[in-house]
Amino acid sequence: MHLDFPNLYKTLFYSSLGKQSVKMNFPVIFIFIAFAMCNVCKSEDEWKTVIEGASVHLHYPYPCNSIRVKLQYGYRAPFYTLADTESIVLPPAQVNRFTFRNKSESDHCSLQVSINHVKRIDAGTYIFFAYSEDGIYESSFKRIGLNVDFLPGKASCTMGKENTVGNWVALDCMAPVGTLSGQIDCFQSGEKMPPITEPTETHTHLKQTILVKKKDPVFCCTSTSEHTKDLCDCNDCQLDLANDLNLNSVIDPCGLTTLSQDQTKTSDIAFTPSKPVSTTATTIKINSNSSVPWKYVVYGLGSILTLAGFVIILIVLMLRSRKKKLIYLRAKLFETKLNPRVHKDTYQRSITI
Repeated sequence: MHLDFPNLYKTLFYSSLGKQSVKMNFPVIFIFIAFAMCNVCKSEDEWKTVIEGASVHLHYPYPCNSIRVKLQYGYRAPFYTLADTESIVLPPAQVNRFTFRNKSESDHCSLQVSINHVKRIDAGTYIFFAYSEDGIYESSFKRIGLNVDFLPGKASCTMGKENTVGNWVALDCMAPVGTLSGQIDCFQSGEKMPPITEPTETHTHLKQTILVKKKDPVFCCTSTSEHTKDLCDCNDCQLDLANDLNLNSVIDPCGLTTLSQDQTKTSDIAFTPSKPVSTTATTIKINSNSSVPWKYVVYGLGSILTLAGFVIILIVLMLRSRKKKLIYLRAKLFETKLNPRVHKDTYQRSITI
């Protein structure tokens, strides 16, 4: 059995109210819906954003003749209730960080909630209710949304074996990504070292390559454009590149603020020769009874494989040479800034790389 719902509804309306009555009642229906929506819109909403580790204050005004007030997180059970007595139920991670204060000034009362050392678990919507004997005070219903931003995590850096050019080293650094875009900074001899690459972010990590010298301890850390760190605060990881050691924060970076007077000469920066590639000839024994065409096939395959091997080796050497050249020219750019007497052509070459 098929029912034509539009015609069925039309028949019901027309039979009960008449066609003209239904047409006249459509505006009334819309006014009723708008009135209901306005009642919902009476609630006051706020949105606060805070950096992880900072403090935030939530303010909820309410009528002083309220018989009960409560505060809840989202649609969970209330964690704060004030009636004849005050009741606070918080998880262990929030007990010592949440404080509540009720203020009463003439005819104005309010609940002040302070959250110290904000954590990511504190993010969410905090909903406040005040009750009279007849129900909820609509004017006091208030929601405050709390968004918690956090910085990138601690940086860790490693030195690749192929990243060395003379006395300069390219450090590959990474850190857990944050909600705020960041970068990785490294200090050496009291000087902020130049980056080779721009910071890149994935869903999980922040990555960047920094150019440093090999002889002095290096201090690296994450930072943002709005939350920069100086040498004394930059202590996520420490590296002793001369001895290939991770110092594990055993040196105070503030104690190494003297810039080394030894300037690396141009002649000191040279390409590290690539290690010779040792190739071992493979002897293929062929049965003397084999026919001549099989020998040609084996010889042809050997020639193709040998040619392919040489091509692969050539590509690898070109890529290594390209990376070493980049490190070399970045180092020259950094030295040019410290020593303006470096030749102008070298400075121009380093800028265009």
